[in-house]
Parts: sequence; C-alpha cells; structure tokens
Amino acid sequence: MQVPVKDEQGHVRLLHVTEEAVYLQAGRNGGLIFYTEHGAYTLIRKVEDWASWLETMGADFMQVDRGTIVNLQKPWEFSSELRVLELQGDRDKILIPVSERKVAKLRERTVSSRK
Repeated sequence: MQVPVKDEQGHVRLLHVTEEAVYLQAGRNGGLIFYTEHGAYTLIRKVEDWASWLETMGADFMQVDRGTIVNLQKPWEFSSELRVLELQGDRDKILIPVSERKVAKLRERTVSSRK
C-alpha cells in the first residue's frame, strides 16, 4: 500500500508502507509518523500538500480556495458572474466558491477545455 507523505524537508512523495516502513508512531499532534531506514515521514494533511501532490501525480485536480480541491475530470462549468464552480453531482448541481486568486487560473482551464 502506498500513501502520500511529507519528509522532514517538506517534500511530498509516495511511501510504500509495507516495503519501506520499519515502524509507525503517533506524533505530538496526533498525526501518524512513518519511520524508515532513510528517515521519518508524516502523512500529508494540509489541503495545499494534497493539491501539490495530486498535481505531481498528473491528476486533474485544482485547489479553488484555501479549503477546497476540485476534480476537474468531473463535469463542471465556471460562472464568472457568481465566481462559483458548478459541478454536476449525482442528483443536483454543487456550487463551490472560487477564491479571487484562483479565478484567472480557472478561466485559463475553461478556455483550454473548450478547444
């Protein structure tokens, strides 16, 4: 089993738990620490770390505000007037606010997805 972890320098990578971990231990903040022969790794917990990791994995996810990452492989449309991302859920539309800092990046994605 592989899990995304962060090393002591803050680099995110996949750790193959059954092959690399020597032991696991709870840290001070309650997070799990994986100890290997090459160092200690913590499970990634922050939204920014997940967004970065998903991007390096080639997944089509985008962080649209401080607390939300959206899978852009699912049907979506951006409303610049309301500054929301409209996702098509199983039953209803899901409206997700987009931060001002992410609007330009999302507009670029909208243009490139229509080509």
